Amino acid sequence: MEIKTKYSIKDTVYYLDNNEIKSFKIYSIAIRHNSYYDQNVPQQIETYSSDQYGQKDFFNSDNLYPSVEELLKSLQFNFKNVTKQ
Repeated sequence: MEIKTKYSIKDTVYYLDNNEIKSFKIYSIAIRHNSYYDQNVPQQIETYSSDQYGQKDFFNSDNLYPSVEELLKSLQFNFKNVTKQ
């Protein structure tokens, strides 16, 4: 069985923390399947962890980006959607 994930171990990813862009290398990946909403279509939920300075932090794949540029693009997109309302 092959499982595909958005990121791989040792990939560097970027995230926003208190309005500051931070990054880390992925140390481990946990995958679980959630069929709460639709029993016929299980949803794969990926959680990535860092092991910086002996402290493990866990991140959902929705909050991680492959580059600073992608993170900034997502912020611009979200800002445009909020200002249109």
